[in-house]
Formats: sequence, structure tokens, C-alpha cells
Amino acid sequence: MPRTSDIAHLNLQQLQLNHLLLMSNYDAEYQARLAAVARADRIEEELRNMAQMLVPRELYAYVREHRTMPDLPRLIEIMRVEGAKYLSECQALKRHPDATMEAALQQQIRELQSQLHATQQARTALEKRLQTVQQQLDEAQRACQIHVLRVNQLEHELATAPPASPTTAPAVPEPAAAPPAETSRIQPLIQVMATHGWALWTQVRDELARVSGASKPTLYRWLDDAADANLVNDYRVANEAGQGGPMRLLELTTEGQTQARAWGYTPVEQQFTALIAAHKSAEHVALNLLAAAAFEALGYSVNLFPPVQQVEGSRYAPDLLVVNQRTGAVFYIECERNTDKRRGDRCRKWHLVSRGAGAINLVCPNIKAMERLVTEVTNWSIDGDYKVRLRATHLRAINAEQLWVVDRITAGRAALR
Repeated sequence: MPRTSDIAHLNLQQLQLNHLLLMSNYDAEYQARLAAVARADRIEEELRNMAQMLVPRELYAYVREHRTMPDLPRLIEIMRVEGAKYLSECQALKRHPDATMEAALQQQIRELQSQLHATQQARTALEKRLQTVQQQLDEAQRACQIHVLRVNQLEHELATAPPASPTTAPAVPEPAAAPPAETSRIQPLIQVMATHGWALWTQVRDELARVSGASKPTLYRWLDDAADANLVNDYRVANEAGQGGPMRLLELTTEGQTQARAWGYTPVEQQFTALIAAHKSAEHVALNLLAAAAFEALGYSVNLFPPVQQVEGSRYAPDLLVVNQRTGAVFYIECERNTDKRRGDRCRKWHLVSRGAGAINLVCPNIKAMERLVTEVTNWSIDGDYKVRLRATHLRAINAEQLWVVDRITAGRAALR
């Protein structure tokens, strides 16, 4: 008599065999369904192509009315009714050439060409209008940013100014005048800014100390005097790197450039003026300048205004172009702060950066911002199944031993498997 264990073993084998048969049948059914779906898709595509040839006018009218292409049942109905009518007319024209019918067909062709031409003109006009509006918006944003910085500076000066004596009469504003003769002591400061156009006060300060030999307190007094005389705009920006107090960004005013010419110096373009127009916020300008200074301290060549590239019909403007003068390695850098952005815009940005730069190279002000940006880029690569080189660092980590804190290849969805 067979043992119970033998019977159970036979039953298990039978179940496994049945399972294999079921899996085989399921796989065959699944493949058959895939083939059927693919064949249905090909048939639908062929039907839509035939409709484009047979009833283009009716399709255009439907799309204009409903703002979408007709679904398959509606497409078949249009082809059945209008396509049959069109084929009947063509057959009649073939058997009995008729000038009236030919004229009607020619009129249809002319109408379609006119509609296409009008659509192209409208699109061109809209693109020009959008470009103009974008330029106006950029100019308005830059003007607002400069005014906000100036207001903040005036509020700071007002808060730190000594209180006025109660017996002192209100000061009567005097008309603007040329800088007084005693401003000649700040001539070295104006010379350095006119010659180099630098925006970072620390960069201007170090060069000014080298050429004048003045002490650091004297250099700061010169800067305050130049700002009081309206020769220099002195913007104070929060230092997101977490080192020291607020940063000071400078630019020669119109009066400052006039005074520079009076002293015999031809002012070059001011960095701050050009950078604020390109990057919209003083904080982003500060990050770009600090990143550039960090790379230059390691012997890299840095271009603050890299050429704009055309990538898949869109503009890609890198923040920095960094070249290793020893190895010739080139990095297109994106300077990114820890700010909230719309997800769709960011995904489009990373797509353009990866295509235009061949990699995504991030410089962030601090480690928190870097970690957030690395997570964002990684999620984008997984969602879109993109494989791209990702490098990232922050201002306090840039050094000769290790330039990048993160340096890896994102593996798209493969990273999840």
C-alpha cells in the first residue's frame, strides 16, 4: 500500500505540472493579446493616415470645433460618410470630367492653403509677442530686484543711524551735485571697479589693498564713502554658505562711471549689472560669483557668461563654464539654491542640461541644498528612465583633493531593480 508521503509527493508533482501548463497557456494567451493590440494599433494608425489623405478638411473642422482629434468610432464615421462622398466625386470626375467639380476641388485646396498660411502667421506673431513679453518681464524683474536691494540698504542705514537731536531742524534736501573734492581719497576704489568691473567686494577689497597698501578699516571707510556719495551701489545679500556675515555686491553707478572718466579711467561693463539681468536674483548672482572664485582659487579658468546653446529647439544657458587648465576637462556648471520650483519646469531644465552639457554638474551654497538637488535629479532620472552623469558639490567642500562630493551615473529605473 502506498504511503501517505508518496501520495502527497505525486500530488505535488501533478500540481507543479498543472502549474507549468497553466503558465504556458497564460504566456501564449498574453503574447497573442500583445500581438492583437499591436495589430489594432497599426490598423488604427493606417486608418488615421487614410483619413488625412481622404478627408483632411473634415478632420480640420472637427479638431477646430472639439480641440482634439476624433476617436476611432468617430473617425470611421467621418471616413464612411465624407470619404465615400469624396471618392464618389472623384469617380464621377474620372468618368465624366466636369469643370465645375474641378473648380470646387481647386477652391477646397486654396482654402486649405489659406488656412495653413493664416495659422503659420498667427503662430509667428504669437512667438514674437511672447518673446517681447519675456524681455519686458526680465527687465521689470531686474529693476524690481535692484529697487528691493536699495530699499533694504536704506532701511539698514536708517536703523543704524544715530537718532537726530530734538532741537535739530529737519534737513532740507539739497539738489544733487558733483562729488566733492574730498572724494579724491576714494579714487583708488573707483579705479579698481572701473578697470575690472568686479561685483564681489572681497575681490575688490583684496586688489585695492594690493595697489594702495591701505589697511582693512580704511578700505571699508572708502566703500562707505563711495556709497554715501552715490558713486557705488552697495548691495548686502544673505550668505547662504553659512560662513561670515552678509555678502556685499558692488557696481558703479552712473555718477560713479562719470567720475571714473573724469579721473581718466574708462569703465568696463559692471559684473553685477550683467549678472542680475541673466539670473534675476542677487542671491543667485552671489552664488555664481562665489562658485567662480572657488574654482579660480584651484587654478581653473572660469567664464561667468558661457555661450547660449540651442538644445532641441530650446535655449540652454549654463551658469558657469569651468575649464581645468592642466587637463583640459570642461564642466558646464549649474549653480542651484535651495528654493521651491515648479516640478514641470525643473524636469524640463534637467532634460536640457543633460543634453546640452552632457552631464549635470551642480554647485550649491550648502550641504542641505546639495542633498535636496541630488535627490531631485535622481528622482527625475528614475521617472524618465534617463541615464546621466551627476556631479554635485557645495561651496565649503570645493578643494583640490576632492572637487565633487557626489559623482555617479544615474541608472534610471534600473536603479530600482
